[in-house]
Amino acid sequence: MEESVNKKLGELLVDMANGNINALVEVYNLTGKILYTIANVYYKNKEDIEDLIQDFLETLLVKCKKFRENKNASAWLTISFKNQVLNRVKREKRIRITDPLPEYEEFEALRLVSDIYIENHVFLKEIFSKLDETEQKIIYYRFWWGSSIAEVAEIFRIPKSTMAARIKRIESKLQDYGKF
Repeated sequence: MEESVNKKLGELLVDMANGNINALVEVYNLTGKILYTIANVYYKNKEDIEDLIQDFLETLLVKCKKFRENKNASAWLTISFKNQVLNRVKREKRIRITDPLPEYEEFEALRLVSDIYIENHVFLKEIFSKLDETEQKIIYYRFWWGSSIAEVAEIFRIPKSTMAARIKRIESKLQDYGKF
């Protein structure tokens, strides 16, 4: 994020801490796309992502009081959002573990999954096994969700040129594998 935009974001967070609720709209306008991109890694359903962002914005009204003016506002905000998303993922995972097993009909429907889907799933799993966790996340952000190199660089808080070089290395690594 540009320094001027980051500074504006910090000012908006301070305004919110001082009681200006209208600043929340501007915060969303500045960060909405980045928040959406982060949530896309963990949730595929648009409604779930929008719920996550809305929940975060509500939380932000309270949490903004913890923001210090000399901090990087964009980094503080994206880390806070990512932590909230991860907490929700963990909570949902715990709930799923305690749910009863699906009925027989659901197992039968799973058995009827097409061969093409299975082949693609195995192929993608094999490709991702060649990558470390960070490289996998870069692939998700850049290619799966169509984020620009600048947006991915901002999420990882590294320079755009460094991210472009990493993406090139990942591409060459996958081209050596054969299909990319």
